[in-house]
Amino acid sequence: MCNEQTILVVDENEDNAKSVQRALAANQIANPARVARDGRDAAAYLEGTGPFTDRDSFPPPCAIFTELKAQRGDGFEFLEWLHRHPAHSSIPVVAFCRFDRAQDMMEAFGLGVRCFLAKPAGFDNLAREISAACENWSWCQKEPAPAGAQV
Repeated sequence: MCNEQTILVVDENEDNAKSVQRALAANQIANPARVARDGRDAAAYLEGTGPFTDRDSFPPPCAIFTELKAQRGDGFEFLEWLHRHPAHSSIPVVAFCRFDRAQDMMEAFGLGVRCFLAKPAGFDNLAREISAACENWSWCQKEPAPAGAQV
């Protein structure tokens, strides 16, 4: 169950995670975003264990943005965990990946990833990728853009 339409960002690189949060905000996406450093933390977040037991501070997410390839572990391990846990496997997953790795994309699609985003260089490109991903998804809570604002 999604309380506040929270988005969970899974990224071991704190700067990358903050960039995703900023890109969501730049697109007037009002969903609160929480960060998990890796698949292990993401699983704990979803289960409400460890440091994530306070569901007021860490409500269940309605979407997950994650890396497929990471330094401290493989994003596929988290996707496999998610796939094996029916209570969480219906949460939409958006994965950052390299599009030159078709095999990775097929495997991730089979594990429930619903949207792939290129791992862009630069904040403006990231904001455009996230805007495109959120355009028609019901879990994106868009705020009205201020007059004259552009993304």
